[in-house]
Amino acid sequence: MKYLTTQNIILALAALLVITSYVNQKVISRPIPPKTFPEFSMYTLNGAEIDNSDFIASPFTVVNFFASWCMPCHAEHPTLMRMSEETDLPLYGFALSDEKDNTRRFLQKLGNPYTAVIMDENKDIHRKLGLSGIPVTLILDQDQKVIWSHQGPITPRLYENEFYPFIKDNIPERVAPTP
Repeated sequence: MKYLTTQNIILALAALLVITSYVNQKVISRPIPPKTFPEFSMYTLNGAEIDNSDFIASPFTVVNFFASWCMPCHAEHPTLMRMSEETDLPLYGFALSDEKDNTRRFLQKLGNPYTAVIMDENKDIHRKLGLSGIPVTLILDQDQKVIWSHQGPITPRLYENEFYPFIKDNIPERVAPTP
């Protein structure tokens, strides 16, 4: 009975929470299989038509699937803002199952790191890639092949330990001198 103190119970619950978070992060951050980004023709948040030809204008493109109603998307947004400041990569946002006004308010409140925001109301691209859940971030090469992926929020730690080093090692001309 002496082991069932309040302090030991709290420590056990904290340990369980840390282990569960680690296991969940490992499951969530599993990379998607390498694929070619599907062809599309859609409209941006501002009403302009956009298609894959916009992606091939740059040797590498970052794609982020998000929604204004997605809490992990809110959590990763400061990291996306940092990414847009520290890299010279175009960052396209695909707003999933979202209303334009909600997406606008989300970006007005938190800032807009995106080169363009594409409205994917029916999750067409998301589904064609075989994704489930958001946020999801991809890096595409000029052939529109997925060369890096992460399913789950891009945390500052993930950005510093995985994303930024990947960019620095594989696309050094696209990063600022120091993160």
